[in-house]
Amino acid sequence: MAAAAEAVPFAGGDPSAMTWWASSFARIYDLSFRPVPHYPSEISELILSEPDDAMCRRLVQRADGRATVVAARADELPVADASLDTVVSTFVLCTVEEPEAALREIRRVLRPGGRLLLIEHVRADTRWLASLQRVLRRPWSRFACGCRCDQPTVDLLRASGFRAELRPARWRAMPPVVRPIVVGRAFVG
Repeated sequence: MAAAAEAVPFAGGDPSAMTWWASSFARIYDLSFRPVPHYPSEISELILSEPDDAMCRRLVQRADGRATVVAARADELPVADASLDTVVSTFVLCTVEEPEAALREIRRVLRPGGRLLLIEHVRADTRWLASLQRVLRRPWSRFACGCRCDQPTVDLLRASGFRAELRPARWRAMPPVVRPIVVGRAFVG
């Protein structure tokens, strides 16, 4: 991971920036509320997941028939073992109750050579901001639907057996406690 964080307007720059990673893969499972138009039409199957019923209904409308939408949690994906080329996670691991369980499930469904593409909140590198994240963790979580702004995402990936290629970034125009993020990909093993 690079030492300096890149400042980006939205978590990894242009939301379409992830499409080049995904463009060579056939089956993609997106755990996030990602805009469907940013996925290339060459994808053979796009599955979108949302555990909240109301949000799931909205996602069905936004998918406009280009994707299968399922009501599922990140730790209970309704697909077979080793059946996916790519799993996309945009600000999911900081929000799920048990990120370790979600990462185990992602490992289960990825085929050999498959990858997890992610943009996630992380614990700050600086002592003062990490302290602020710790102090504001509970109020921020209540405000932001469970988001844990001080999530040790990189450590969780490694502990779950992923080899990560991540770069630090800062989410501009957001409160300082949620600006530190990582953008990248992770592979099993």
